[in-house]
Amino acid sequence: MTVEPDLQAAALGYVARGFALTWMAHGSKAPTHPGWNTHAKAVVTPDQVLEIWNGTARNIGIVHGLGDVKTCSLDVDQVECTRGVFAEFGFDLDLLRQGTPTVEGKPGNFRLLFRQPAGMDLPLVKLEWPGRSAAEGKITLFELRAGANQDVLPPSKHPPASAMNG
Repeated sequence: MTVEPDLQAAALGYVARGFALTWMAHGSKAPTHPGWNTHAKAVVTPDQVLEIWNGTARNIGIVHGLGDVKTCSLDVDQVECTRGVFAEFGFDLDLLRQGTPTVEGKPGNFRLLFRQPAGMDLPLVKLEWPGRSAAEGKITLFELRAGANQDVLPPSKHPPASAMNG
């Protein structure tokens, strides 16, 4: 059984929504081809999808700032800490999550996908805390992922937790 038809169908659906896509090895979360985050290499048409997802299983990435529909994501790595930070500013993370397209990769973490406000070109922004020890370094609580950055989309195969950092 192959997953390629599902990946191709999903990629076609994403470009139909106006999203810019990139690709990576199946089971990976990072593109490695040069220029993946440029307009010249972004996949934005059905013909480009058919050329890339052509029988080889490849993960799908959305390149947030390059599509006709610009997107961004709130990538939550430390749920309890993020919940507390949001509460300090009067936001309810759980309420925000309701009804918002959500991608779950690493168990317990999630990513909320949004359309950027018209006329905006949001950047990548991270909130990091010092780790519990010097060896741990900084830990990322959450990221607002936008611009020429990407996130893996379903039905891609996410790397196992043991293969990922952090």
